[in-house]
Amino acid sequence: SQQPATSSCSISTKTMMASSTSTIAEAAAAPLVLPNSGPSTLAPHRDVPDSQDEVGPQEPQPPVPFLLFLLAVSAGVLAVLPFLGGCNVHIHRFLLAMGALFIMPFLGMQVLSLCGGRAWLLERFFEGEYSEGATSRALPCLWHPEKIQILQYTTGEVAGRTIETYAAFETTAIVEYVETARGGNRDGGHVAREEAKSELQPGSAVRLFGLKTAPQLNGCQGTCQTWLAGRWRVLLQNGEMKDVKPANLAVIRKFSVTIPASIGTNVSVTMDSHGTLNGHGLPFEASFDGSSIVAHSGPREGQAWRKAGYWRVDFVSKVLIAFAIVGIQTMFVATVLPPGVISAHSARLPLKAVFLVDGSGSVTPQQWKTGRRANQQFVSDFAKVYGSDEGKLNFGFVQFSDAAFVELPLTSDLDSVTTRLGSMTQRGGDTNFADALGACQTMLDGYTQVADN
Repeated sequence: SQQPATSSCSISTKTMMASSTSTIAEAAAAPLVLPNSGPSTLAPHRDVPDSQDEVGPQEPQPPVPFLLFLLAVSAGVLAVLPFLGGCNVHIHRFLLAMGALFIMPFLGMQVLSLCGGRAWLLERFFEGEYSEGATSRALPCLWHPEKIQILQYTTGEVAGRTIETYAAFETTAIVEYVETARGGNRDGGHVAREEAKSELQPGSAVRLFGLKTAPQLNGCQGTCQTWLAGRWRVLLQNGEMKDVKPANLAVIRKFSVTIPASIGTNVSVTMDSHGTLNGHGLPFEASFDGSSIVAHSGPREGQAWRKAGYWRVDFVSKVLIAFAIVGIQTMFVATVLPPGVISAHSARLPLKAVFLVDGSGSVTPQQWKTGRRANQQFVSDFAKVYGSDEGKLNFGFVQFSDAAFVELPLTSDLDSVTTRLGSMTQRGGDTNFADALGACQTMLDGYTQVADN
C-alpha cells in the first residue's frame, strides 16, 4: 500500500528537479541585473510600501502659532520691566512715554486700514519678487496675521518639493531654511508698478471716494469715459454709469505682473480695497492679501505665490503687534505696578517726618528729658534702617505751648537733627497744639528737597 505513494512522490520530485534545472539554465543565459539603490537583503519581501514616494508626500506641519510667540514675549517683558524701572520715578515716566510710542505704529496702521486706506496699504506691499506657485491651505485665527500656509511647489525647478516649516535634518528642509533666511523662494517672477498719469483722461482707471450723496459707492472702481459739464462719466465695474466730480476720483495705480509659469508676462492689473486683482490678461480670478497672490478659479484654484523678502503685511503686522504688546505692558508697569523691589534697601521710599514736641507747663522737667531721649532714639533707629543715603530721611521739629515754635525746619542733615534735640529747651505755658499742627502741615507741603529715588 505504501509503494504507489513512494512512486508518486518520486515522480513529483523528478518533475520539480527538471523545472528547477530549466529555471537555472534560463537564469544563466540572462544577464545579471543588480538593484540600483540600496544594499541587497536576505529579509523576506513584503508588499508594504516603506518609502514616502510610494505612499505620497505628506503635508508639512502647521507653523508655530504667532500667539505662542506673543505669550513668550509677554512673560519675558513682565519679568524684566519691574526691575528695569527700579524705584526711580523718572524711569517710570520714561517707560510710560516709551510704551505709548511702541503702540502708535500698530494703531496707526489699523486706523489707516479702517478709514479707507487699506487699498493704499496693499499697493505699498504689492511690488516685489514672488515665489513659484504652490498649493496652500487656510490657517485659523490662532495663526493671525498669517492667513495661508504654502505646502508644495507646483512650478519651476522646485516643483514637487514639500515646504517644511519645522525642524528637520533632510536636505530639502535645510535648503528651505536658507531660503527662509533670505525671505523665501524668488524664482516665480516679480510685480512692478507701471508709470501712472496723474491727470484724468478717457480710459483712466479710477477709484471713487468722499461721496456724500452716495456713500455706498466709496471705494468702487471704474473707468473714465467722457467729460461732461464738469464731471467725468465713469463706467463702474458693476456696469453702472455715474457722473462724478474730479475731486472725488483718484487714479488707480496699475501694476505689471510677470510670473511666466502660471500668470503670464507683463500682465497689467489693478487692485481694489479688498485686494482683488482686475485685469483683462489675468488667466484666473486672483487676489492679494498683503503677503501672497492667491488664485480663486481655474485649474490653479487655491494655489498661492508668496511674496519674497520681509516687506509683507503678515511679517510687518507681527512686528507691530509685538511692539504694541510690549508697549501695553510697559505702560502697565509704569502706571499700575509699584516700583520694582530689587532689595529691601531700595524698596524704601524717602521719609519726611515732623515731630510735634509738647513743651507746655504740664510736662515736668523729668518727662521733658525722657521725651527728648526717646526722640533721639527714634531718629537713630530710622537711620539704622534707611542707611546713610543722602535725602532718604528728612526730619523737622515743632514745639508747642502757648504758640507753635519751629525749632528745626525739615532737613536731611541728621547731625543737625541730633544736635538740635540735645539743645532744645522747654518753653512752658499753655497747651495749644492747633497752631503746631498747622505749622507741621506747612512744612511738609513746602519741603521738596527729597531724594529722587
